[in-house]
Amino acid sequence: MIQVCADSGSGGTIEREMRALKDAAADFPRAQQRFLMLTFDQLSAMTAKGVVSQTVYEWLLSKSS
Repeated sequence: MIQVCADSGSGGTIEREMRALKDAAADFPRAQQRFLMLTFDQLSAMTAKGVVSQTVYEWLLSKSS
């Protein structure tokens, strides 16, 4: 399951997006949780246990996704 955050600039955006991902994960407990952000700078603010975090361009270019 993938959650994408295009702009994390406004307060509470990352928390809201993570809450949505966790809510969806409750319905699909075996699904891999992935959080995508546009830039590496935005990504540095995002850490969560059990969630793969990466930039959109890394995800698009990876062979394992």
